[in-house]
Amino acid sequence: MTVGPGQVLGVSGPSASGKTTLVGILAGTIDPDAGSVQLSDVTLTDDDVLVETDHRNLMVVQQDAVLDRNHNVAANIAYGLPKDKRRRHVGARRVAMMMDLFELATPLADSRPQELSAGERQRVSMARAIVGFGLGGPEAAVLLDEPLSAVEVGTRVRLLQAAFADIGAYPIPVLLVSHDADEIAALAGRRAALVEGRLVYA
Repeated sequence: MTVGPGQVLGVSGPSASGKTTLVGILAGTIDPDAGSVQLSDVTLTDDDVLVETDHRNLMVVQQDAVLDRNHNVAANIAYGLPKDKRRRHVGARRVAMMMDLFELATPLADSRPQELSAGERQRVSMARAIVGFGLGGPEAAVLLDEPLSAVEVGTRVRLLQAAFADIGAYPIPVLLVSHDADEIAALAGRRAALVEGRLVYA
């Protein structure tokens, strides 16, 4: 499997087909039995190498949004900024842009995660994941494991289209996995399905 700069590869498959395992292997949370993982010509996983997840320069967004309960929506999104941008105007503008993009503006901006629905929490997590792009963040690839699964399908596709338009300004490869083949068809420039543990390209 190869995903080039600026490409969105969508992988669909039913439950237990291996979608989350695939993301885990790429992210470094699962050690594969064989094979290798490379990012920008750097080997992350092979028979002799296993780069830790925190050192892979990947942005991974999964179904279960992990947010700071002690901070509001805006502060949680700002956590995705490079540290030197969090208290600067450029960072504030980028946070405001993400809140608009993911429809999280007033009154949600001041809400804590425990006051949000599951879909709203996922939108915050997705906004936090991409807020730092273009501001010196280290991310070299994006892995999305059904990141907005709790959001209504029409809204989900619309929000992801807007997110991909934002990400598309940078030469970053994106992998999106979903159980919904129609969602993949609507969002991904390249498509594949997991069939009995193997990738079959459309």
